Order: sequence, then C-alpha cells, then structure tokens
Amino acid sequence: MRIVIILGICLFVLVILAKGFTRLVGGISKKQASNNLVQYLTREYKGELNFKNLNRFFNSGNMNPNMFSVRIYNADKPEIEFYCHINLKTILEDGGITMSGLDVKTINDYYLEAIKRYDTRQAIKRIFKTEFSLIVFNNNSIDLTTDVNVESEALQLLLNKFITRLNYFYDDLDIYSDIALIIKTPNHPEGFIEVPLEVYDNKWSMSCFMLSDKATNFNIIESRIKRDLIKYLEQSQPNFEIYDSKKVYLDKNALSRAASVQYLSDKTVNNEGTVKYQNPLKGVYATYFDLETGHIYKGELITTKNDKISYDEELVLIKKTLQAEGVLAW
Repeated sequence: MRIVIILGICLFVLVILAKGFTRLVGGISKKQASNNLVQYLTREYKGELNFKNLNRFFNSGNMNPNMFSVRIYNADKPEIEFYCHINLKTILEDGGITMSGLDVKTINDYYLEAIKRYDTRQAIKRIFKTEFSLIVFNNNSIDLTTDVNVESEALQLLLNKFITRLNYFYDDLDIYSDIALIIKTPNHPEGFIEVPLEVYDNKWSMSCFMLSDKATNFNIIESRIKRDLIKYLEQSQPNFEIYDSKKVYLDKNALSRAASVQYLSDKTVNNEGTVKYQNPLKGVYATYFDLETGHIYKGELITTKNDKISYDEELVLIKKTLQAEGVLAW
C-alpha cells in the first residue's frame, strides 16, 4: 500500500511539472495566449476572424514556450481558413508575425492567401456547375458529384477538361500534397471512381482509374473475393496470408470491369531478433470481377518475389498483367 501511495504522489508531481514546465521557462498560459489572440483579432479584423484548435507549439526546434499553433477562419465563411504558428506573447506588439520557415509572414499574409484560395475554388465550381452538381475540396481529394451516370468516353473528356482548369489555377489553389479526384454518381453516391493525380513540373495529370471502396455493393464483392483468396492460399500457397493492403483498378473503357490487387505476406519470415530485416510482402494476387453483375471470373498469382523488385518494377508488372486480362486502368 505504501508503495502504491508513493507511486501515486510521484505521478501527481510529474503531471504538475509537465503542465507547469513551460510556465517555469517563461511561457504564458494558454488562457492568456487565447486572450491575446482575441484582442489582436478584434483590434485588426473587428470580428471578421475567429479561431480554434489553439495548442502550445513548444519543442526543441523553436525553443519558444510562447509559440502556439492555431487554425484561424472567417466567421461568415469558415471555408476561408489557415493554420499557422505564432508567438502569442508578443502578438499585440509585433503585428502577428508567424513562424514560417525562412519566410517572414504575418497573419494577414496567410489570410490573403486563404481568400485567394477560396476565390479560386469558387471560380472552379462556377465553371463546372453544369457538369458537376457538387464540387468539394478536401485536404487530399476533390469530390466531383454528377447527376447522371456518365459514360467512360465522356467522363475521360470531362476529367481532362477539369484537370486543365486545375493546372491553370495551380499556384492559386495552393495544393502541394498528393490529391485524387473522387467521382460520385447517382448509382454510387458515396464514391465510384478514384483518379489519383500525378504532379510533374507544377502540372497535374491523371494516373489511373481506381474503384472507390465506397462503391455501391463493392463490400459484398470484396467479402467474396477475400473468401475465395483465403481458400486458394490454404490449398496452393499455405505460406502466404492476406496483408492489409490492396488496390482496386477499374477499366477506363468499361467502367464495370475491375481487378482487385491484393498484397500477400510470407508467414515464414520472422524479423524478431534478426540483424537484417526481410520484407515479408512477397506475394501479389489479382482477382478480376464485374462490378455491375458482381461476377468474379478469374484469379491469378502475379508474383511471389515482390520483395526482390522496386516499386516502379512492381507497377510495370501489375500494369502488364492487368492489361493482358483486359483491365485498362491506365
């Protein structure tokens, strides 16, 4: 009992020290930081801006206990928002200078960029209001909703047109991460096609067509694919098991023909206590099916030596195998 009490006291002291450490090294409290930010935004923007997700951003990189991360947004149009790191002890004196790598930027600089980004997105929505009933910009994707079930040729032309417009606004869109276009249709309102975009020289281009895991009835087909694959592995490849990673490619020309490419792990590989790591993901298996009918018509083992090839070589192998079966996703 005495040991438990001592441990409890030590834990309590550690919690107090953790909470108070930044105060001990000169940092203002989170409450004071919030008050300072409220005063600044009120003084400079007269209620136009608000904020959320205020957290202390003290680390070995900045060594400043007064640095906070915060998301600031327009009170009337919350879509106009930006995230920044700022010294909230000095904000009322320094005019809102933020921590932004080598650049000196102010809150107002971020705000103007956010406005431009919002206006650009609204312009794209207006341009394509006839083709898409709803366009939603997310962090890593753009949702494109149509009111009709488009045919493959018309869809490819439309997507090329949309990507051309994205490239025209490339700088103003301020998107610097990998993104994908998510096509939603009346038959697949939660998601039908995913089109990853590749970037080269500040230009986006279509990579391939992939089936969304939210496509209508795909979960039913997926469970049958998994059942059949488990049976196949037990009978023909007992050293392999299903790994939690797969890609489902969709034929561009027949938006129902698809291939589920599943990665397989070698159960005989044991990396515990070994000096050199061995990649257990040696197998790749493809299952071909028709999305509309739910018919699974073929399965084949693409390779058992995927650990010996590069990512680019793997992609070439998958592409060649699927194209031979008529799944032209690229």
